[in-house]
Amino acid sequence: MITKMISPAILFTPLPFEFRLHPVETLLSGLILYPINRTLEVLQLYREFSRTTPDELTAYAGLVTMPDGLAAAAIGVCYCGPLEEGERLISQCCLRKRVTN
Repeated sequence: MITKMISPAILFTPLPFEFRLHPVETLLSGLILYPINRTLEVLQLYREFSRTTPDELTAYAGLVTMPDGLAAAAIGVCYCGPLEEGERLISQCCLRKRVTN
């Protein structure tokens, strides 16, 4: 399937582009949360982790506010592929450098 979209550019001039959509059978995603006082360690962990991830795994680091109002550092992950491989890759993010209170 090819989908056409219009993208705003400088001065709001519409520029057309195309992209292909691919079916996804298995998706593994979620947030890995850490105490806010460990933000530097989390960002270092993310930097090391994201250097080696395959194209099937997307990861983002950020700061979030929990429903109870507490701030936390987070690594968001999304893996498209076999569940076992996704679990193995994501567990490396958690186990490479354990972050504790």
